[in-house]
Amino acid sequence: ALELLRLYAGENGYVARMNVAGFDALRMAGTIVPLEPQGSIRLWETDTNTPRISASNILSGRGDPLLRNAIAIVDLSAVGLTQYLPTPARPARPGVDIHADAIGQMLAARYLVEPTQARTLERMWLALSGIVFIGLSGVLAQRVMLGALALALLAATPFAFGALEYSLQGVLYDPLQPALATILVAGFEGYALYRRSEQRRSTLARQFSQFLSPSVVQRLA
Repeated sequence: ALELLRLYAGENGYVARMNVAGFDALRMAGTIVPLEPQGSIRLWETDTNTPRISASNILSGRGDPLLRNAIAIVDLSAVGLTQYLPTPARPARPGVDIHADAIGQMLAARYLVEPTQARTLERMWLALSGIVFIGLSGVLAQRVMLGALALALLAATPFAFGALEYSLQGVLYDPLQPALATILVAGFEGYALYRRSEQRRSTLARQFSQFLSPSVVQRLA
């Protein structure tokens, strides 16, 4: 994709910017392309199908207006020859479509970015959801279904927020860590409530056993 874009722009080459972790960005034709440390770019996949033109039409001399001022990628559509690769959004996708999406996002200068404050926001949500769940644990302990609904809502919110930011602005957040941490906090809090309840029941049983028969104490417990 980078080489096709270089030829399309009429450039003789491109300049790579490095940092201590590896690659940082690529400058070509006045455009800065952010890179991962290993030299790859984050693919912003689209739902639009890449236009396809049969090679037989070109070889027979029939032109196509779609080729005017466009970047063409030659691909084999025969069974077993087309390369399929997994992407974050799809289990398998033709390699030509991946290159087309990469070229499109570089021409539009639209890139997936991870904000510098992403980790801070994720930790803040973890702390906030933990405080809310612990604060309401006394009420939710008597209402199991309401507690499960509150836990599901707190755990699903990071996923909904991350999906919305990704689809609208191409911003990346990690919803898995705060969601799992929220579930762990809820699990520990539920276990603590259970232990306190058992200790209270044991204390009451010992106190009443001094005045009542064991069968009556067992029914009261």
